[in-house]
Amino acid sequence: MSDSIKITCEKCNHAIKAPRSAAGQRGKCPHCGSDVYVPTPPEELEEIGIAPLSENELQQEQRLDHETHQITAALLRDRNEAASESAKTGAATTPARAEAAHPSPALSGAALQDAIVQYVLAINRSELDEAEQLIQMLRAGKHQAKSRIQQLMIADHPPEALAQVPSGLYQGFLKKLLKELG
Repeated sequence: MSDSIKITCEKCNHAIKAPRSAAGQRGKCPHCGSDVYVPTPPEELEEIGIAPLSENELQQEQRLDHETHQITAALLRDRNEAASESAKTGAATTPARAEAAHPSPALSGAALQDAIVQYVLAINRSELDEAEQLIQMLRAGKHQAKSRIQQLMIADHPPEALAQVPSGLYQGFLKKLLKELG
């Protein structure tokens, strides 16, 4: 085991040796002065055991996930039907008028996070109409949505459904969503 930790400054790309006592802390790059994080070496990390879910908890989680997906699908279906009906009757289809005619219930909990996840996936697939529909749903509970988005932005790991979306894109999509919500 070495007495120092080798890292690279993300700003100037200089190699840095930090003492083991600095592991898990922030410091300054001696070359450019930028803030750097000194990670704890993997061999020194302890694995934290997580208790498995009981059968009842697992069933409840699966039921809630299923309900969340059903609610999200129903809300998207209702939005599409309202937009289609507006197009047939020649009514204005601006988001503000559609929202006033068919206000969405505010999402919360798992349904809120699912809508945010679905937005990121829609943007990643370039499905902008679906993304816009999800934005309209999230506007019903704008403050809760913004709070949850901010929590996701600082989380160590994205939700499992977003594991295939590169971190930089994921963060950018969440920033765009925050801006869209105002």
